[in-house]
Amino acid sequence: MDTQLNPDLARRCSAIADVQHQGEPLTAGDYRALLIVTVLVPIVLLVVGAVIQ
Repeated sequence: MDTQLNPDLARRCSAIADVQHQGEPLTAGDYRALLIVTVLVPIVLLVVGAVIQ
C-alpha cells in the first residue's frame, strides 16, 4: 500500500495546519449559541413531544 499523500491533499492539509487559515476563535456568545442549539433545543423538543403524545 502506498503511504504517499496525493500532492493536492498534502497541500490542503498543510494549509489547514496554518493558524492564519483557521479563522477567529469562538467567543462566549458563540459557545452559548452552540449550547442552546445542540442541547437545550433538543431537550425542549423531546419534552414537548412527550407531552403531546
